[in-house]
Parts: sequence; structure tokens; C-alpha cells
Amino acid sequence: MNLRIPAFLLAAGVVAGCSSNSAPAAPAPAAAPVAQKAEAPKAPDAATPTDGKVVVHATADGFTPSRIEAEAGKPLTLVFIRDVEKTCMTSVVFPDLGIEKDLPLHEEVAIQIEPKAEGPITFQCPMGMGKSAVVALPKS
Repeated sequence: MNLRIPAFLLAAGVVAGCSSNSAPAAPAPAAAPVAQKAEAPKAPDAATPTDGKVVVHATADGFTPSRIEAEAGKPLTLVFIRDVEKTCMTSVVFPDLGIEKDLPLHEEVAIQIEPKAEGPITFQCPMGMGKSAVVALPKS
């Protein structure tokens, strides 16, 4: 295979690489070591209660936060607010607890639960989509 390089490309490469006035490039500084966190990372969309309460927004994409981490055996109030008109999140259902509450647009609806160590408490829209959960953490 016979390759021909146009003369102007060859000349441009020689001129660019052979400049006599340029100083040698300084080496790139070494990256600083990254410190390790002592805590386990949370899920990207996780929340912990403040004063025993977590606000949960019902959006077109589901419930936010989608994971709530709470202390086992400690009462927790979830305050649901539906932010958008067009969504299937018009009510919230806790299948394992037998709770279903309507979520009127822009109104707060409080539901009190008590997370148990046995497993998560799931909640969802009436169609079973947009599933979220309250996960019980060990008592501190």
C-alpha cells in the first residue's frame, strides 16, 4: 500500500514540532489522594427524618424521596404533597399496612407509621407504580 502525505501537511508537522523558542512542557501535577468517607453512602434519593417527619412529593415521575431511612421502632410522620396535576400519584397506598389516602393537589396529607426492623414498608401509587419505601435502620 502506497501512502502519500501532502507536502503542506508534512511541513506543518515539522514546523509545529521543531519550534526552537518553546520551553519544554512542565509535567502535570500529581493528583491529590481522595479521602475516604467513614459513613456508608446513602442511596441517591434517600432521606432521613427531621423532627420525626419527612416531606414526600408526588411528582409526574413518582415519589421523592423514593427511599426514607428511619430508626426502627420510632414513630414517623410522612407528609405527602402532590405537586402536579397530571400524574397517577393521586393517592398513596401502603399495601402491607392497609392504608390508602387521596393526595389532593398542593395539599399536605400526613400519615404516621412506625418502621420495624423486619423489613421495609413500601408505598406506591394506586396502580402499583412509583414504588418507594421506608427502610428501618437499627436503633442508635
